[in-house]
Amino acid sequence: MFLTAPTPAGKSDTVEMLMAAHDWRAAPCGEPSGWEPALQYALRQMLDAAVPMFMVWGEAETFLYNDAYVPILGLRHPHALAQSFEHVWPEAYPAVAPAVANAMAGQPTSFSHAPFVVTRNGVDEQVSFSFTYSPLRRLDGTVLGFSCVVLETTDIDAWRRSEAALHDAQLRLEAALGAAQVATWNWDIRANRVYADANLARMYSVSDRDADGGPIEAYLTAIHPDDVAKVGAHIEHALSTGDAFSENYRLRAADGSWRHVEARGKVTFGADGLPEWLPGIALDVTAQKEAEARLQRSEARFRRLAESNVLGIVQYRADGALLDPNDAFLDILGVTRAEFERAGLSWRALTPPEWREADERGWAQLRATGVMEPYEKEYLRSDGSRAAVYLGAANVEGNPDEGISYVLDISGIRAAERALKESEARFRVIANAMPQAVWSTRPDGFHDYYNDQWYAFTGMPYGSTDGDAWNGLFHPDDQAAAWDKWRHSLRTGEPYEIEYRLRHHSGHYRWALGRALPVRAEDGSIVRWMGTCTDIHEQKLTQQALQENDRRKDEFLAMLAHELRNPLAPIATAASLLTMAAQDPARVRQVGAVISRQTAHMTGLIDDLMDVSRVTRGLVTLEREDLSLAQVIDDAVEQVRPLVEGRTHRLELQAAGAAGIRVRGDRKRLVQVLANILGNAARYTPAGGHIVLKAGIDEGRAVLSVRDNGIGMSPELVASAFELFHQGTRSSDRAQGGLGIGLALVRSLVELHGGTVRAASQGEGRGSTFTVSLPLPEQGGAAQTQADGVVPQAAPAALRVLVVDDNTDAAELVAMFLGLLGYDVCVEFSAAAALERARQVMPQVCLLDIGLPGMDGKELARRLRQMPGLEDVRLAAMTGYGQPHDRRETEAAGFDAHFVKPVETDALAAWLATAEGRGAAD
Repeated sequence: MFLTAPTPAGKSDTVEMLMAAHDWRAAPCGEPSGWEPALQYALRQMLDAAVPMFMVWGEAETFLYNDAYVPILGLRHPHALAQSFEHVWPEAYPAVAPAVANAMAGQPTSFSHAPFVVTRNGVDEQVSFSFTYSPLRRLDGTVLGFSCVVLETTDIDAWRRSEAALHDAQLRLEAALGAAQVATWNWDIRANRVYADANLARMYSVSDRDADGGPIEAYLTAIHPDDVAKVGAHIEHALSTGDAFSENYRLRAADGSWRHVEARGKVTFGADGLPEWLPGIALDVTAQKEAEARLQRSEARFRRLAESNVLGIVQYRADGALLDPNDAFLDILGVTRAEFERAGLSWRALTPPEWREADERGWAQLRATGVMEPYEKEYLRSDGSRAAVYLGAANVEGNPDEGISYVLDISGIRAAERALKESEARFRVIANAMPQAVWSTRPDGFHDYYNDQWYAFTGMPYGSTDGDAWNGLFHPDDQAAAWDKWRHSLRTGEPYEIEYRLRHHSGHYRWALGRALPVRAEDGSIVRWMGTCTDIHEQKLTQQALQENDRRKDEFLAMLAHELRNPLAPIATAASLLTMAAQDPARVRQVGAVISRQTAHMTGLIDDLMDVSRVTRGLVTLEREDLSLAQVIDDAVEQVRPLVEGRTHRLELQAAGAAGIRVRGDRKRLVQVLANILGNAARYTPAGGHIVLKAGIDEGRAVLSVRDNGIGMSPELVASAFELFHQGTRSSDRAQGGLGIGLALVRSLVELHGGTVRAASQGEGRGSTFTVSLPLPEQGGAAQTQADGVVPQAAPAALRVLVVDDNTDAAELVAMFLGLLGYDVCVEFSAAAALERARQVMPQVCLLDIGLPGMDGKELARRLRQMPGLEDVRLAAMTGYGQPHDRRETEAAGFDAHFVKPVETDALAAWLATAEGRGAAD
């Protein structure tokens, strides 16, 4: 009988001894003496092995095992011997039954870290095993059973924990890239299936179906036609050479525009040496294409951890030689079978120096006990790298110098641990390299990570804003909205996006844009949230300023329309009355006065607009002279006296010393400044109010102040009182009038004089004070200019005047006015007719419109002066163009005067009087 191996010292209950003593007569396999040689040989190898093994034989699946397998059986030993496999492991058999059938059919089957619930030693245990079913054959190839080498991996939980941690870190990294708008893909080259993340799908405008494994052609169609060829060529080059793929090209966006994209990838090859995968990233570099010299590159690496389900087995000798290794062991070392047969292997040579001490401890244990407890070490691979392994061994047949060793490759576990650390480090580098604050939360919204930019912006200590402490940094008015939006995102999984004011480390609040995206597991559940905070304070203030300016513009246009319609209404009514009251001279004079007043009002509005335009563009030239401040006060008071008296105000002058105070400036403009301030005081003070005008010298400057007891101003209005088109709240009747440009003009004119103006008020209903400060002139100022003054005189009837205007009504009204003054007037409505009439009547004065059709007034003036007898004719332009350059152009064309429509009749009469005087002198 072959069951006769010597019993190890001190042992009397080995499995081999039990087999020898067992009654095999009722066993399906029969007496051992009649067993198949293949069974005897395999049984012998199993009993001699130091690793846990069992055998299943025959159709009855008779269960046999060795000593090393006894701890796995627990209390099932020794009753399990010669029982059926299903009877021994009833709870596990349903899970392995398909593998048993495959093995009995001649197909090896392996399991790696397979979980089972087994009853061992009377207790149900959750365990895991790695094992392989290897068919046992006769010499003719017939399969009669299978053998199994078993490694219990229940305690190797670190492998799974490392895998899970790496997966979580990968998701966090992908989410950070998503928040930074970096797109990633992975192309299964052989199946032509592209797996894109959400960013890439949006970038290429592909469907959800194509984003989850669509062909690469679905992506190439989005590339600019001029770039498709080079992109395709670079892809082919990368596939054929293994070089990295890197290319810049244009991509059509969803709105039809073209975006610049930088794509990078690296081909990985399969075991057959052919291209297998091409993972990569894509960055939208449109904004940075020409503005940045270096692009911030975000790296996204997809790792595929191939589960190793192979146990390496090899025989060893004390001199270091390794014999009869299986393929799994050679794969761990990266050595081919041919290389091993040619050069052999030595475990001593394969062991790095730092692991030799561990080897010696294990070898000493082998010599002492014949069995070596498993331990971790490293082997040197053929390419110079290292393989982390979990190693166990046992001497064979009592020979202390030889044995069998099993080797489990745990490089994946160690690589996962290293990758986890590296991924975490890369994530922090990427997050800290971003200009925004980056944060992350658990699925329930608990904040557990912020990057350095968050703490630099807020000035908070590290870790102090974890949990929900972040909300306390928001402006009190924004906290509720931020909470509501965040809770909504947590509840629905929708992206989080909101603008709020965040407290800066300076103590001020700054506007920020908060965004967050959920990180989802393969089953769609949210495992993390990744978010950013971007400082948008300057953009927000600019936006608010633009909105405020737009509001003021609309307000101004509405006010302008109102102010222009007010005088137009009585003018239109007066025009109708003229036709009805033609025979009533008194009524005609009354209607004419109305038209004159309303026209003057409209002219004033237009002059104000032109004034503020010229001043703000720097086109106003001051006619400076030495002035008595009393002159300015008297002229300004005279201008506003009708308004003051009409509202029954009391105007108090505290300017006794003003006559002795002199300033150097433009008298007309300074009067305009003071009259505007006094006018505002009169308008915005209820009837019967009190206005005080005070003049004096303060800190070496002339000072004018106007104080009223009117409606006053809020602090906000005081701060913006001098801004263009800005006014306080008005009633619907627009009783005060105005366009909101007066004080803006005041400030500009005062600043042109080197002065300052400021407003003050104690609040609404408590009056206002406006103070103007002007520099005093240097000693010995220039002589004063003479005051202007021309008194219109009626003209003698002899002066011949030609009026030319394509506006019939305007021309006839001017002719009517001049006729009433006694001039000999003729009218034409075109330049050609005017030239013909001039030859006939030889006018002494021509009043010409500039904007005539065909030939403009300037050309007409030149031709009139060229006519014999008209070389000295007096020419005056009557036009709607009144800018300084318009006046220069008419002067260059030979005009003697320039009147802006509507023409002031007194000024025109005065000029004609001087023309008549010149004619008489001639």
